[in-house]
Amino acid sequence: MEFPNFFFYTQPNENREKYTFSIGENGIHYTLMYVAHKKAFDFHKKDDNVKDIVNINPYEPFFEMSSFKFFRFLRKNAMVQEYLLKEFVVKNKINLGKLKKNNCWLLQLENINFSQEVYKTERKGRVLKSNKNFKFDNIISEMDFLHPDEIKNINCNVFSVVKYKNGITTFEGFIYRINGKLYFWNKKNINQLMKLTIVSNYNLLSQINFINKEELLQKLYKIITRKYKSLRK
Repeated sequence: MEFPNFFFYTQPNENREKYTFSIGENGIHYTLMYVAHKKAFDFHKKDDNVKDIVNINPYEPFFEMSSFKFFRFLRKNAMVQEYLLKEFVVKNKINLGKLKKNNCWLLQLENINFSQEVYKTERKGRVLKSNKNFKFDNIISEMDFLHPDEIKNINCNVFSVVKYKNGITTFEGFIYRINGKLYFWNKKNINQLMKLTIVSNYNLLSQINFINKEELLQKLYKIITRKYKSLRK
């Protein structure tokens, strides 16, 4: 299995700050940029496959929002995320005994040194690109399953949890170690947090006036109702 291609670029120039990223080989990338003369943030998609085709605009705008409204949205979103993390992670303490009882094993997700780099950096760290020669098989072969008792002496605070039963290994969630205590983020809570995150973003954006608001909300609504049928009107 090959590692998915990705690209991330930052431009730190004053009044021309922007972040550009792409995932996959489809020639499409996304950019969030600050437009100084408008004192606004612009977020759009560009399709390089059609940039030279007459009468086809390669740009698809998502929103243009004043810097004041954009930062207010980020602040409110951060408050929502803090609340959700407390509800779905911090309230769910777990002990090693329960992990052992359910035959759970752990995979270390921090401070791992692989024989190959997952990504490469260029332009003094402003460009981050995936290593096209890197393969997931390398990760799997170099990672060890840890017994719950082993994590006490490991310099890592984030673990993936898998359960082994009847010859089958299944993903169960993540464990976070915070101030020496273990917190379990299971599959159900992961899905619930993702659901509430996208819904809260929709609600926050609906309270703000900005360019392309209706188009963006329609796109988000389609994503929400396609994934969560119970939320359809």
